[in-house]
Amino acid sequence: MKRTILITAFMINVASVSLAHEGPRIWIGNVDDKLTTFRSDDDLAPSDYTPCRLFRGEMESFFNVFTTEFPGYEVLQSGGNIPSGTTFRFDITGPALYFDEINGAFASTTDIFGPPEPGPIPELALSLEAMLRVTGDQPVSGFDFFTFFAIGDHSHLSYTLLGDGETASDGPSGVYAVSMMLSCDALETSDTYYLLLGKDVAISDPMFDAAFDVAKETLIGLGKPGDMDCSGEIDGNDVSDFITAVLTSDSSDEPAGCCNVLTADMNQDQEVDGLDISSFVDELFSQP
Repeated sequence: MKRTILITAFMINVASVSLAHEGPRIWIGNVDDKLTTFRSDDDLAPSDYTPCRLFRGEMESFFNVFTTEFPGYEVLQSGGNIPSGTTFRFDITGPALYFDEINGAFASTTDIFGPPEPGPIPELALSLEAMLRVTGDQPVSGFDFFTFFAIGDHSHLSYTLLGDGETASDGPSGVYAVSMMLSCDALETSDTYYLLLGKDVAISDPMFDAAFDVAKETLIGLGKPGDMDCSGEIDGNDVSDFITAVLTSDSSDEPAGCCNVLTADMNQDQEVDGLDISSFVDELFSQP
């Protein structure tokens, strides 16, 4: 495992900025005594939340340092069935990944940029003020970063590209991925979720769309057929997304963008169409 290092004074200053500003969220809730990550329909005024394990962000350049504090973390505005005073911790579950556009796959930065390639091996630093962890070849223990007391409380980790693997600096352009889990004392640890970060690649760029689609299929997986919101169950919350998938057969129309549209392929023929409806209905009404 690579040694965690403090990098530069500038990096620490960037990491210490944790303002209550607008921006994308990773929403946190409790589902059956398990921490669960969500996306919302509107991060400013959410009315609907969907379990999700795939999130996007763009790194911005500050004097040739590429970093972002988005998405931030916040408990569902309903309270999320989270007790007041709950302290959340993150852990990094694996190495930094990089999207290989040519091969349409994610691989570790070591595999992409390591020997026999001549360049440095970029890593990602996760920080909050003076606390900092750097991705390595293995999972890395994180730290407590957020305590929930009241609705609206939130926290921002900083994600910074270490272009040469050690210092906050420029690095290869592309889409990076960091895998994480959330934990707390009272609830079961969350499933692994992924944050995709673009360096010189905007979220609206077709390359980012391609990376997101590959991540849905290879990092998140299809999940249980019919479980459109990746909640682990087939229930009424899946009906709307299932109908959308059948009518469009197009993953770009997925309302939450969290699960692969082929999750609606109930008969496993690699097509989402009317032939899947009866099986979905049977599964829906067979649930206890």
